[in-house]
Amino acid sequence: MPFINPVNDNIDQMLMERHLNKKARRSSNKNHFKGPKKRTEEDDKRFAQSFEKLLLMAQERRESE
Repeated sequence: MPFINPVNDNIDQMLMERHLNKKARRSSNKNHFKGPKKRTEEDDKRFAQSFEKLLLMAQERRESE
């Protein structure tokens, strides 16, 4: 009967788990975002309008106090 080293078996199991985890990580595209899309001119205009509205509301509140 051949000698079975339990340490080697454990290392083999750990290496296999590591390999399978790496394979799973590479197969999923969840971890590879390209980032947000660039702002469009329309986005900039919408932001400017919202910001102006916010400033006017703050100014009106200050004047009413």
